[in-house]
Amino acid sequence: MSIIEKINSASCTLRLQKDWLKIFTCPVPTSDFLSFVGIATIDAPQHAVLSLLYDVDVATEWVWKTKEMKVLKELSEDEGRIVYQLVSAEKNWPVARLAQWHAAEATYQASLAAVAQARARLNDL
Repeated sequence: MSIIEKINSASCTLRLQKDWLKIFTCPVPTSDFLSFVGIATIDAPQHAVLSLLYDVDVATEWVWKTKEMKVLKELSEDEGRIVYQLVSAEKNWPVARLAQWHAAEATYQASLAAVAQARARLNDL
């Protein structure tokens, strides 16, 4: 099930909504942690947004609390990639530094949702 299908099936919960941004949390069957999905309307060319999302070398400059990010494995075009991300957590977080493994659905599917929305808008023109 894609992340868009999860959102549409009500298995995800809308946590924040602004005029340009929606943030959802979604259950992960094999984890006590929730995944999150952000859907944003960005006034920029699709290729510029995607190139930023795929450039893990600059992720520490713009991804919140990210100390390190690297691609562990490239998957098929539909599945994306597996990324290692080291995040600096707050002092009141149960873990001082949290190493997160992000599978394609936590990273690539979010960008696929943005691409699908951009393509839909282009098709409407």
